[in-house]
Amino acid sequence: MGSIVGMPATKSIFKVNLYSWFATICAVSIAFSGFFIYQKIQEYHGRIRIFEGNNQQYREDILAMQVESVMKYLSWRSSVLKDGPVSGSQKNLV
Repeated sequence: MGSIVGMPATKSIFKVNLYSWFATICAVSIAFSGFFIYQKIQEYHGRIRIFEGNNQQYREDILAMQVESVMKYLSWRSSVLKDGPVSGSQKNLV
């Protein structure tokens, strides 16, 4: 048998088989690691979307409560101004 340039003339079947098994195990490990990392990244982005939605809902609820509070204050203020001060002092208007 002739040899290819740069390769030894003979290799044992054991070394080739061992190298093939090692390469296969490394390739499968890298593939599973990549898939695992991809799944974790997708899970992370899903959690971010949930937290952003919750934050938006929280901010909307706070705004609604503030608007309701202002509406109650304006209603009270207009009723006080409409009825006039009870004791005649300026403190009743504030």
